[in-house]
Amino acid sequence: MFLEASHLLAVKHTKKGFVIEHGEGDYTAETDDYEDAEPSTDFVNIGKAKITSYCELSDEAAKLPDTIYQGMVRDNMQIAIRKKIAKQIIVGLGGANQITGIFKAPVNVIPLESNIEISVIDAETMDKMVFGYGRSENVEGGAYLFLNKEYLAAFASLRDGLGKRVYNITLDKNGNTGTISSDSSYAVSYIINIACACTYCMAYGKPAAYEMPYF
Repeated sequence: MFLEASHLLAVKHTKKGFVIEHGEGDYTAETDDYEDAEPSTDFVNIGKAKITSYCELSDEAAKLPDTIYQGMVRDNMQIAIRKKIAKQIIVGLGGANQITGIFKAPVNVIPLESNIEISVIDAETMDKMVFGYGRSENVEGGAYLFLNKEYLAAFASLRDGLGKRVYNITLDKNGNTGTISSDSSYAVSYIINIACACTYCMAYGKPAAYEMPYF
């Protein structure tokens, strides 16, 4: 006996508009026309992609109790799909049947000038990312740092001239999230993603801003 299972994710082809910058009101005389405050907008194409997972299990596995057997198959399928999607959200090439990842985002979505070049992780690295992200009017909240385990270890191992840790690392129960902070400054939430090891080593921003419709 063999059991097969598969899941899929598909994104319907469409366009999605977004606001680049909001307008600003101004003083006007009582009888004058209102100040033009149209926001600056653009759009991005949303393609269609399909991701599946397939599994065959032998007669021996089928001898397990039904609840254990079915749960094992279901969990394996979900994990396999999520592993692929998590990587593609970072490095997906876009185009036909491909998710567009953050590192391959169109320049009208993530301008090239927003990239930061870091030769080594040091005491200034976190400040460069946090204060270099977003518009000039505010420090964006709800942002996360996407990085791999190697770079998280680099933050953890950094010491000052007295041998004291520069960054404090907290680990959540699930093991791949937590915070990076310092004793006298702010904390930044992080998510470990193995795909952060190619052209770019890290990504900082709001996960909620990455939209993926599915059915």
